[in-house]
Amino acid sequence: MKLKLVQDRIVKALEADEWFRKFAIPVVAEDQGDVSAMLQAALVKARRGVLVQTTGFTASSSASKVMVGEAAVAVQALERIPENRKNGGPSAQDIAEVVAWRLNLLPLDGVGTLVFRKIESDMLDDGRTLSYVATFAVQTTLGNPLD
Repeated sequence: MKLKLVQDRIVKALEADEWFRKFAIPVVAEDQGDVSAMLQAALVKARRGVLVQTTGFTASSSASKVMVGEAAVAVQALERIPENRKNGGPSAQDIAEVVAWRLNLLPLDGVGTLVFRKIESDMLDDGRTLSYVATFAVQTTLGNPLD
């Protein structure tokens, strides 16, 4: 399925990135299991982490058996503010900006090319976790999950 391929290729690109390895930033894909527990573990251990999600697909042509359109992708950078700022290292904002630069125009073999759209931020309900979300789009086809 193409949406899973998009997500997998982004995760691999971030895990292979020298800057992400230098700061040991955990990367979690939304389909890897108990995402909530994995993110909490990353935030406890590393004080920061990244969640990669394919958030949707908008068809631009549905009058054929091959659905062509745009897949939406969100890369959420999370940071436990008190712990991370006290111990140093990149903030959620830093991570989101690096994600935007590293992934913009990234060719995803067999899928399409990733194009940066925007960055937004939010404070999570716990009052100490900051989130910056970098969103992207990729023109692709939607694969049949039954094939």
